[in-house]
Amino acid sequence: SQDIKSLYLAGQRAFGENKVQDLKQKQQELKDLPIAWHFVGRLQKNKINNLIDCNPVLMHSLDSLELAYELDKKLKIKNKTMNCLLQINSANEPSKAGVSIQ
Repeated sequence: SQDIKSLYLAGQRAFGENKVQDLKQKQQELKDLPIAWHFVGRLQKNKINNLIDCNPVLMHSLDSLELAYELDKKLKIKNKTMNCLLQINSANEPSKAGVSIQ
């Protein structure tokens, strides 16, 4: 958290975290700073409500339609929205995450 605070004081305003639990903790520790938090990790369905409560500026890792539907459902219940980037598996490789283009 001290590194983030130092970078914030140097002018950096957007920071990313790849685990919901760590995002929540850092937000609490740095709540006095108006940081634009991004979520960049892979989201498990059981962590959706926790992520919504963190209210990130952007989620970078929406990697399936199933997750999109579940996220949408839970956002509607909380009367919230979330900006997300859709991860595309452009090579259609089974070992890679992301929505298939086919």
